[in-house]
Amino acid sequence: SSVAKSLDTHYRNANVRMALSHSMLNRLLPSVDPKTVPVRTTVLGTRVRGISHINSDLNVHLTPSQDRWMLQFQTLGNIQTQSTGFNGPVAIRTTGDNEFTANAPIQVTRDGVELGDVQVDVRGRTKLRGIRSDYDGWPLVGALVRSFASSKYDSMKPKSNRIATNKIRSQVADEMETELDGKVSVATGKLSKMVLGPLGKLRLDPQVIDMQTTESRLLARYRLAGDWQVAAF
Repeated sequence: SSVAKSLDTHYRNANVRMALSHSMLNRLLPSVDPKTVPVRTTVLGTRVRGISHINSDLNVHLTPSQDRWMLQFQTLGNIQTQSTGFNGPVAIRTTGDNEFTANAPIQVTRDGVELGDVQVDVRGRTKLRGIRSDYDGWPLVGALVRSFASSKYDSMKPKSNRIATNKIRSQVADEMETELDGKVSVATGKLSKMVLGPLGKLRLDPQVIDMQTTESRLLARYRLAGDWQVAAF
């Protein structure tokens, strides 16, 4: 009834307020250890083998909103790759240096958590470090083979760089989405076990009254009371 709604809004209202600062959220983020992963792939018919060294860091940014929490998890990273491409009798040694920025939007409303699509921007370059072939011991022939391989590498470099960039973009997005899905599931389980379960046994039903995001804080007001209580306090 309208009387009950008015009592909920103006009399019972909220009795718990929570504020999380932007700086606190960033301090709570875990550090990401550097890692080294093998490279085993095929690009334009060339077998590529090598290793990649990955360094990354996490940040949280807040987007102002009047009725929900809006966060953006950002990963800033660098991938340094040393690899060798094998095509027939020729082996081409290269190094790559790629920087990436991944942004994952998250919205928290009264109804739950919604993960947005991860956007990844990759910027980098690849350098040719050396060419060897099975004919290096042959006078003149070895030099001709290396010259031909160098010219072919230069002609294919723009396309191979686009393929490599797209692979990095896809791998970073998939890894970030998987990590966030897992973290949200774990956090939801802990909330149910440690907070909602005990409150339910006390017949107290926490209700979100309002939520807000500012440039520097996440704000929320709750009513911690059972429906059998006239006032929250």
